[in-house]
Amino acid sequence: MATVAENTHPHDRAKSLGVFRLWRDLGYAVGALLTGIIADALGLNASIIAIAVLTLGSALIIEQRMRCQTNAIKLMDWLLQKAVNKKKHKIEILHERVALAFCLLSK
Repeated sequence: MATVAENTHPHDRAKSLGVFRLWRDLGYAVGALLTGIIADALGLNASIIAIAVLTLGSALIIEQRMRCQTNAIKLMDWLLQKAVNKKKHKIEILHERVALAFCLLSK
């Protein structure tokens, strides 16, 4: 909800939050009914897979339609940056250990 509020003009904010809450709350109700219907018809595993596919599909649609209007770092960029930094840190530790091992061996 914070994203909707942050990226909406103050004049349209109440309407935007209302639409967001409508679809979110409707998703809870329809999701529960759909999961039950699919589970009864096709089994529990099929219902879990169907909901996972719907969730992934909705995430991709939202990612395409809701582009950030700020200069803030995006989630995927942040995760990639964090992974790269973690890998660099592991490499630095490895270099330190190798250097320490060579120092100990050369004595």
